[in-house]
Amino acid sequence: KSPKTEIFTAGQASVNSFGAYDFSADLNAPLNDMAAVRLNAVYENLDSHRDFVGGERYAWNPYVAFKLGADWNLGLSYEYVNDDRTTDRGIPSIATGAGQPNRPLPGYRDQFFGVPGVNRTKLEAQIAKLRLDGKLADNLSFSSTLLYGDYDKIYINVFANGAATAQNGTVALSSYSDPTTRENFIAQGNLVWDVNTGPLAHKVLIGAEYGDQKSANRRFNGTLSSGSLNLANPVFPTVAFNTLARDTVSDVEFFSAYVQDQISIGEQDDVVAGLRYDSFDIQGID
Repeated sequence: KSPKTEIFTAGQASVNSFGAYDFSADLNAPLNDMAAVRLNAVYENLDSHRDFVGGERYAWNPYVAFKLGADWNLGLSYEYVNDDRTTDRGIPSIATGAGQPNRPLPGYRDQFFGVPGVNRTKLEAQIAKLRLDGKLADNLSFSSTLLYGDYDKIYINVFANGAATAQNGTVALSSYSDPTTRENFIAQGNLVWDVNTGPLAHKVLIGAEYGDQKSANRRFNGTLSSGSLNLANPVFPTVAFNTLARDTVSDVEFFSAYVQDQISIGEQDDVVAGLRYDSFDIQGID
């Protein structure tokens, strides 16, 4: 959210019947006649009816804006996100009889089919953005954005890998760990020209965008101390992620150029026509 010229604060909070809660805050203050700052922040604590399922998420986003003369504005923002929660794939199915489709296993609504403390999905993201916009003439405006994002994510999962053999039988388990790192760089610039041709009003957009995304992903299959969970006596197994199943890197570079004309025909009718060119260069190692 971009800064405003007045001082204000806002916030909200909520809680649910499982014990999960969250709260957020929005704070804005001018620094002087030519600058202002705004901070948005959120915290969320997660809980569930299912045993061992929870987590937390928090994020903040400071944004500083500057006026560069009468018609130009510069903004700089930074966003940090940390999300850490339980991976919960739900309950397995059970066969209902010959020729009948399987149905969810009854009586195990709160049973966790995983390994407590191991099943996690985590994301840490840091995103910086620089924006410049203003007027080149009374009917010609310019805007540009530079974005850099750094993302570190992992998905660790032990899950039911098949239907239950019986109401109090066993359920097969499987597991894997999937870490991913990614860097994004995106640059975009736009010109907007308002012009009339006789009775027609035109809003012409001309722009270009460049981006580069580098990613690395690995997958490790897990080795469980027990390949199944006994429903009559559900003792969680231990697991080690020691078998590399995938190791990939990729680099995606793209360039786009576009032009669009929004033509106003009278007060109620618009016609939009545009052209766009996209070029992609993708390199990967699997």
